[in-house]
Amino acid sequence: NVYVDDSKHEKGIVCYECAYDLFGDYLEEHEPLTFLGLRYNMFCALSQCRLFPQAKLFMEDVYKDAVFLFGSLHPFIFVLWNSMGYLHHLQKELDGAYACFQKSIEYRLKYLGMFSHATNISFNNFGNALFDGSKENKELIDKAILCHRYSEEIATRVLGTHHRDTIVCSSCIFSDLLEAGKRKQSVALFTRFCNDRYGEMLEDCKNLETRADILHTVGIAYWFLWEMDTSLVLMRKSLEDCIAGTIAPSSRVACYHCDLASALRDAGYIDEALEQYEL
Repeated sequence: NVYVDDSKHEKGIVCYECAYDLFGDYLEEHEPLTFLGLRYNMFCALSQCRLFPQAKLFMEDVYKDAVFLFGSLHPFIFVLWNSMGYLHHLQKELDGAYACFQKSIEYRLKYLGMFSHATNISFNNFGNALFDGSKENKELIDKAILCHRYSEEIATRVLGTHHRDTIVCSSCIFSDLLEAGKRKQSVALFTRFCNDRYGEMLEDCKNLETRADILHTVGIAYWFLWEMDTSLVLMRKSLEDCIAGTIAPSSRVACYHCDLASALRDAGYIDEALEQYEL
């Protein structure tokens, strides 16, 4: 778990596999809850490493056993619906992601209520999937904004303004507004967002993928406001964190290279921009 929390998912998988091989038979017979948790952790690490067929097999086993142990309305089942949606999203299976996230939100609203951290996570993940879907269907961007606004409001009330998850939700809304071409709203939100909030979060954040997301979003914002020196510093750092925290090669790293290249191009650094485009 320590490796995975530090974004070292491959090392985490090695440890989980050792635990599974050494203790799996004993845990399955004597400690079924621990055995369930071990397999769920394995699923999460496999998903992060983009090892989708193996991850799917673990999820199918975990879901079947969780329903048997807890019943279909236990909060952990809602976690699994959210995780299945995340797996679909990683595989660009957006219709499957939408269905799973909607199921997760439906259950969490009914049994946990609006203002729970779990409900916040489901709304945010659904918004992220809708945002990606809006590249092909522009009508989805307004739904993404709505989901991320719900997510931010819940996070603010449950976790506080400066909590990492609240700041992630704010950055998602900013990206949505940029995608939707809503300039005035995006600049207003950016002014509030950059009022020391993201800097405080970055000091405490150990997850490199999350750090990269925040730096990348703020870097694009400064680019949008034509403050290119600040933008390039942030986007270079976001690319560095993205490479360190992501299993390469990946489309995520490619997108960060491409955005940095475009910012360099607009700032007049043509040779360096070409190098980034080639990467």
